Amino acid sequence: MFKPLIAVFGGNRADPEVAATAELLGRGLVDAGFRIVCGGLSGVMAAVSCGARSSVAWTGAEVLGLLPGWTDDEQPNEWIDITLATGMGSQRNNLVARVADAAIAIGGGAGTLSEIALAWHEQRPLGCLAQTGGWAQRLAGERLDERRERPIVSLGSVDAALIWLDDLFPSGVWPGRGPTRWWPAQVPCLHRVHEPGVVGARRIQAELGMSLPLSAIEARLRALAEHVRTWNRAHEQHRQVLVTIDDGHADSTLLAPIFAALPELQPVLFVTAALLDGDRRPLPLTALYAWCATTGRTLAQAGEVLGIDRLGLKLLPEHEQRRRLDAAGIPLEPETEVMLDLQQLADLRDAGWLIGSHGPEHSDLRQLDPAELGPRLLDGRRSLLARGGTPWLAWPEGRNNRAMLELARVAGFAMQFGLDTEAGCERGPELILRSVWT
Repeated sequence: MFKPLIAVFGGNRADPEVAATAELLGRGLVDAGFRIVCGGLSGVMAAVSCGARSSVAWTGAEVLGLLPGWTDDEQPNEWIDITLATGMGSQRNNLVARVADAAIAIGGGAGTLSEIALAWHEQRPLGCLAQTGGWAQRLAGERLDERRERPIVSLGSVDAALIWLDDLFPSGVWPGRGPTRWWPAQVPCLHRVHEPGVVGARRIQAELGMSLPLSAIEARLRALAEHVRTWNRAHEQHRQVLVTIDDGHADSTLLAPIFAALPELQPVLFVTAALLDGDRRPLPLTALYAWCATTGRTLAQAGEVLGIDRLGLKLLPEHEQRRRLDAAGIPLEPETEVMLDLQQLADLRDAGWLIGSHGPEHSDLRQLDPAELGPRLLDGRRSLLARGGTPWLAWPEGRNNRAMLELARVAGFAMQFGLDTEAGCERGPELILRSVWT
């Protein structure tokens, strides 16, 4: 099925910030149902190709690389899907500009300047990411000559570029494009919900900003939905915002009526493999918070009892966390803490919630041997799919590294989520950063 082909112009060298922008653009373009054509080599070309490869919509035929040479000495970057060695030298820039339905420039030097000029000459819709330096920044909002009335579109961000392309190529007119479903914005992350008279672990978690009053969450969700609703009306779209809820506490069900009334919001619940297998024991840290609330001890005092503070406890494997609590006489299954059961998970899924993985266990998975983590991720994905889940993964505490991202990709997770406030969280096009609501 036909998809619009978007040319991405940029130099064969790119600093980290420009490369990151190009990666985000590549993923966003493929997510939104576009294909990409570029010069196929390094720098911006490699970054946008890498980003495209990380998209959940990538099929293996999304990025066309038009190489200037024709010998084996000139290899495309490793993320190009389809390679054409033109043998045209720098004249291949004309081909890149002419085959495209629209073009976006990022940074760039003389070669990028020639591509911009050729796209201008060929009357292609043309935008420049204005904050990326080079000729893209210098020409954003400018006219090259009198042959076109409107200037080159100045694009302030990747989101602005995607919205501009949405206006040019509406999905209803271009059948190769599916509807652009997800709002291109940061994803909220929630943990726990409480009502007046909160008791147990949630009292401590409220002090830590991890549990929010139901009324406050509802007000913020309604405001967010209204923002999306207004934008959808103005742009004749039907986008949704992903709203994620971590851990699988039973109080998550308090949010179900709110989401049912707000179709602009798509709830995503992330639970561990243990919960998917029917293990309803509270997370060790939740048990610790409940003990503090019951005994009146502070977290600092709890650390003295355990011989390790809360942050240190998070670094341990989950079974070791439980062993430490048990040895200190801290109940592992306090009555105040209830996790979702399998029927409740099924009910939420049937109500339209997406169910994703929160990892094989809730601990700092960087501490696990990759030889152990890989198979456990694969087993967790199988359990998730068996329960009607979606192959998305939110790393516990947002902590991950490059090797872990690759293990999850190999295990078949189509999307991975981190946290924007977590220093131990990778930054890259394959990772969606969430913002914890406090």
